[in-house]
Amino acid sequence: MDKALDRFVLRLPDGLRLKLKRIAKENRRSLNGEIVARMERSLAQPQSGELSDEVRLALIREVFGLKDTLDISKTNADSD
Repeated sequence: MDKALDRFVLRLPDGLRLKLKRIAKENRRSLNGEIVARMERSLAQPQSGELSDEVRLALIREVFGLKDTLDISKTNADSD
């Protein structure tokens, strides 16, 4: 193993190691490779509390859609 790599002892909750090992096998990775890949993927995503532009746009569209639905419902109720 390359001595330049950092070593880190990680304590996992019961059953998690087994789940990760199974998923690693499905992905044709070592357990370490699976953990590293998942950590890299999670760090590439927006941090909690931050929304991606795609999610933000979807939420804005949803809000406007709900507003239109409410406006139509109110118009129908007023005309009754």
